[in-house]
Amino acid sequence: ISPSTAGIDRIVKNQEYWDTPSIQHYVMLEQDFAGALVLGREGAHWAVTIVPGHGIISRPEIGVALPLSELYEGVLLPDPPE
Repeated sequence: ISPSTAGIDRIVKNQEYWDTPSIQHYVMLEQDFAGALVLGREGAHWAVTIVPGHGIISRPEIGVALPLSELYEGVLLPDPPE
């Protein structure tokens, strides 16, 4: 999620994904630090799971458990603010 498209990614695309019934889950990765939001359909809304940089994105229904650190491997992230 980049600052210039964050609103579109979090609002407009979110609605488009909701309007597409075949999309059951999706993941938004942060750009400035290691972290992710995992969204999954739960009734009439999205359930959101926050995955910190040391966490694992787990989708047991498709047999996937992916350490978030693997997605950021080799990516230079800005230093965190002090």
